[in-house]
Amino acid sequence: MEKTNDYKYVDIMKEVVQAYINTTGRLDDEFFERFFGKKAQAAFLSGMVENNSVEDAMIMNGLAGVDCRKIDFSKLSLKNYMKIPFDSNTQFPEDIKQVFNSILEKSKQFGFGLEGLLQEGKLSGEGINVAIIDEDVDVSNMDTDDINLIYHGESTGHHYHGQTVSSLLASKSCGVAKGAKVHFFQKTKEKDKQFEQIIEYNKNCTNESDKITVLSGSWSIKGAEFEKWQQALRTAGCELVCQNNFVQNFTEISGDDVILNMTEEEKEGFSEGMRQMIEAIDLSSLVKIPINRTYHQYKDEGFKYQASYSNSWGIPQVAGLLALYKAKDKSLTFEDFCGLCRETASEKGVINPVGIYEEVEKRLERAKQNENQCVKKIDIEDDGR
Repeated sequence: MEKTNDYKYVDIMKEVVQAYINTTGRLDDEFFERFFGKKAQAAFLSGMVENNSVEDAMIMNGLAGVDCRKIDFSKLSLKNYMKIPFDSNTQFPEDIKQVFNSILEKSKQFGFGLEGLLQEGKLSGEGINVAIIDEDVDVSNMDTDDINLIYHGESTGHHYHGQTVSSLLASKSCGVAKGAKVHFFQKTKEKDKQFEQIIEYNKNCTNESDKITVLSGSWSIKGAEFEKWQQALRTAGCELVCQNNFVQNFTEISGDDVILNMTEEEKEGFSEGMRQMIEAIDLSSLVKIPINRTYHQYKDEGFKYQASYSNSWGIPQVAGLLALYKAKDKSLTFEDFCGLCRETASEKGVINPVGIYEEVEKRLERAKQNENQCVKKIDIEDDGR
C-alpha cells in the first residue's frame, strides 16, 4: 500500500527509533524517563523538542513498527510497560510479547464502566450521526467495516491524525460512540464554510435522527468566532467540541498518572515560561479522561497503543461521550455534560460514565414530570372556561 502524506514521516520516525535502540540494546526505567516521562512530555508540548530528533520520534511513534526482539527489557518496571507507544507490528522478545498483546487489546476499551453501559443497551452509538473536521483521510485505506464513515468532499491523501480521531470517536472495536456514523470533512483554513455545510445538512434532514449531533475538532478558533459558531451549530442541533472548550474542562490521565501533575523535582530545568504554563492549569477543576488507548492505523497494519498526553486524542473521546448521552437527552448541551461530569467524577476527578448515565436518567424523569404538570395545569384551565 502506498504511504501518503504524514505516513512518510512515520516511516522516518521508525527508522530513527530502530537505529537508536539497536545501539543501546536495552530499555530500562532510565530510558523510559528520558523519552516518555512527564518531563519529556512537557518538553515536547512546549516545543523544546526538535523535529526528526530521537526524542521527537520516541514520543510520537515510540516502538511502533520496530523490531525489539534482541532488546533487553529486564530492567524496565512493569508499570512503565503501559506508558510506551507500540503497535501491532512491533516485534517483542518471546518472554514479554504476551504482556504487550494484552495491553494492546485491553486498551481498545475506554473503561470506567462505559463498555458495560454499551453492552447492556443503555447507551448506543448505532444510529448516531457525528462530524469530524480533521487532517484528510482516504476511505479506501480505512477499515470501513469497523468505522462507518461518510466523506464530504474530495480526498487528497491519508493522514494518521484523521484516521486516529475517527477511530477513537466511533470505531466499533475501540471507539467511544461505537458504530456512530462519522461525517468527515477535510480540515482547511476555511472552517466557516464547513460549519455552514453541517448547519445546512441538518436543516435538510427530514428525520431528526439523521442530524449531526456533535462536531469534533482537534483545533481551536478565536474566542469570538468560537462563540458565534458554537451558537449557530447548537441552533441547528449540533454541539461543538474542540480545543477551546475541551481544555477548560478536561485533562488526560495515563493509568493513575495525571500527566501534567508534576513535582518540583520533575519541573527542574524548565524555563520560567514553561513553569508558569504548567502551574497556571488548575488540575483539580478538570475532569480526567484516559489517554492510554488503542486505535486504528492503516487498515492492513492493525492498531497502535499510545499513552502520551494529547488533546488531539482526548477531544474525540469527549465528543463521543457527549454524543452517546445526547442521544438519550436531546436537550443536553456541552456545558450540561461538563456539569454532569464534574458532579459524578470520582474523588480523584476521574470521569464516571455510569454516574453520568444515572444523572441523565434523572434529568429525563424531571423533564417528564414537569411536562405532566404543565398538561394537568392546561386541563384545569380548560375545565374552568
